[in-house]
Amino acid sequence: MKLIKDFSRIALVAALACSFALTSCKKDDEDEKPSCEEIKAQLTSAETAYDNDTSDSKEICNTYLTALKASANSDCYTAEEKQLLQLEIALFDGFGGCQ
Repeated sequence: MKLIKDFSRIALVAALACSFALTSCKKDDEDEKPSCEEIKAQLTSAETAYDNDTSDSKEICNTYLTALKASANSDCYTAEEKQLLQLEIALFDGFGGCQ
């Protein structure tokens, strides 16, 4: 009988430990989103690299276009700034994107 009592205590502790481990590893969508500072820094960095690119690198262009789209889809900019970002994206698309 003591063995059953000890086993039930061990099982209870194991169940509590597992439930704690499973609930503490939960990821929130908001935790995974980059901050406005990170989004703006990525856009600035990509824009600088794009402006200074003399070889017309497709990779640098794609990085810049991705940063533009992420910025336009974020809540980090005013409506007017988002319109300018969307206009720049439209210009890229109008000229065939990054070729």
